[in-house]
Amino acid sequence: MNLSIAKKLTMGFGVVIVLWAICSYLVYSQVEQIGEDLTDVTVRSVPMDQAASEMEINLIGTGFGMLGYLNDRDPRHLKRIEDDQADFARAQSEYRKLAETEQELTLAVQIRDGYGRFRELAGEIIKVHDEQTEKMVMVGEHLDAIDHLLDEKIEPAIRPGIPRADEKHRAAMEMEINTNEIAGSVGLF
Repeated sequence: MNLSIAKKLTMGFGVVIVLWAICSYLVYSQVEQIGEDLTDVTVRSVPMDQAASEMEINLIGTGFGMLGYLNDRDPRHLKRIEDDQADFARAQSEYRKLAETEQELTLAVQIRDGYGRFRELAGEIIKVHDEQTEKMVMVGEHLDAIDHLLDEKIEPAIRPGIPRADEKHRAAMEMEINTNEIAGSVGLF
């Protein structure tokens, strides 16, 4: 079978056009996939990363707010905790909305539950600290009242010449020393 040059050229161009069409289709499908991947990254992955970072920042902020309050009882720390908790809730909600896979959904629930337990425990610690502080104030007030009784009532009533005055005076002094030691120890606590 002898083919003319025109037929050979036509067949050659046909093969080139078919190869070009196949390559164009492959390139087009790859560009489409890259476009979908970029959309996924920009629409879902980046916001998910931002939400996760925001949750981490607010978790740390809540912890530092709690520690700050336990240190100096400044109410500004409680405001910080409240703000960080609200910000955490917003970021966690955003993460949950963007979650698509089973693993992402499971992580969203674990994050919510773990942070909820952390908040609960932090609240209990703050409550115990507040109660303890109030009771320490009451202990101090009672120690002051005992010291006042010793200084103003008992010690002046012990006069030289009354029976066992030295023993009573020594006992009153020991009570005052013990009261002061207790007050000092409570202050250090």
